[in-house]
Order: sequence, then structure tokens, then C-alpha cells
Amino acid sequence: GATTCLPMKDEDDEFRRPIAQKGFDIEKTVYFGESIIKKPFRGRGIGGEFFKYRHDYARSYLSDLKHTCFCAVVRSGDHPAKPLDYKPLNAFWSRQGYTCRDDIVAKFPWQDIGDKAETEKSLIYWVRDW
Repeated sequence: GATTCLPMKDEDDEFRRPIAQKGFDIEKTVYFGESIIKKPFRGRGIGGEFFKYRHDYARSYLSDLKHTCFCAVVRSGDHPAKPLDYKPLNAFWSRQGYTCRDDIVAKFPWQDIGDKAETEKSLIYWVRDW
């Protein structure tokens, strides 16, 4: 697997602003970016261990850690790039202690594979209190 982890204070303003506007202390928040586990290793409990390592790192980096968070791209259920065997991760993320904060949204433009131009995407924050 692979992941990124960055103190929110060091993240781009586009990621910091939505959560700061909701009153979160950016100095005491860690942002988890991309998180990837290769398909053959999914469904074996590795994801939970993966989050444990991420959490341990975040707590070692900030002794006064208040929150960890990440964003999930909002896509329609019939999005053309959705794999046939797609399984939503919401229940898994909830088991890791995260709450979906659909009131905290970042917006970014990028070009999806197969599209001719960039379109703005919404990303919803998932937050864990420590």
C-alpha cells in the first residue's frame, strides 16, 4: 500500500480553507491524502492496520493532535469510470472512527480519463476527533 500524510498547516489552501472555516484548528490537524492498497491485498484486514499506522504516525508527529481527516470524491452511482466490482468504503471509514462531514466540501477541477476538459469535482471531508 501507499499513502500520504501531511500536517494540515502545510497543505494547500484549497484543502485547509473548508475545514478551517468550520472552526477546526489547522495547527492540530493532520490530512491523509491518497491511500492505496493493491487489489489482491484488499479484504484481509490490512486496511485497518494501514489506518493504525497512519494514526500512529499522525500522533507521533503532533503530540497535541486534535483531528485527522481525508477527502472522498463525490461521484454519481452510475459514473462511467466506476469499476463493476466497486464497494463503497463508507462503512470501513466509519469503523476507523471517521465521520462523514458533508457540510465540509472542497472543490477542485481536473480532467477525468476520457473527458475532453476539466470539470469541477466536490470532495467531502471525513474527520476523526482525537
